[in-house]
Amino acid sequence: MHKSNFKLIILAMLICFASARPLFASGAKANDFVLNNIEGKSVKLSDYKGKNLVLFFWTTWCPYCVREMKKLAREYPEIKSNGYELLAVNVGEKPNSVKKFINKNAINFPIVFDKDMNVSFAYNVIGLPTFFIIGKNQEVLTMGNMFPNDYKEYK
Repeated sequence: MHKSNFKLIILAMLICFASARPLFASGAKANDFVLNNIEGKSVKLSDYKGKNLVLFFWTTWCPYCVREMKKLAREYPEIKSNGYELLAVNVGEKPNSVKKFINKNAINFPIVFDKDMNVSFAYNVIGLPTFFIIGKNQEVLTMGNMFPNDYKEYK
């Protein structure tokens, strides 16, 4: 099989899988999950019930993700002071490479690992980075690929 045909088949499969999974509508219930953080402790989405949450899916190899991570690290104190928690979900990477990235870039907010990408799949993440703003009752308020400047309006 030619290399270009293989790429077209993979692209078609991705489009089919992506279109087969419904996207979150505004107000839809966010899927609960349990993932380990950098210290190996379990973190659940339901741990954030009663709080506004920015949920951020990312990787260290994605230049847009790296840019957003650095921006979030700078803005994290303001995000917290505006009544939001922040949880970054690393997609499919080994903890050691992520730890190096965190230390090198002074990342100062919680990170969990979606090693097998089940949570990413459950959240219909088909591109990185992906943000979700989740409300106090665990409802999805909005989602997108860039951190929304108007996030404060989604309480």
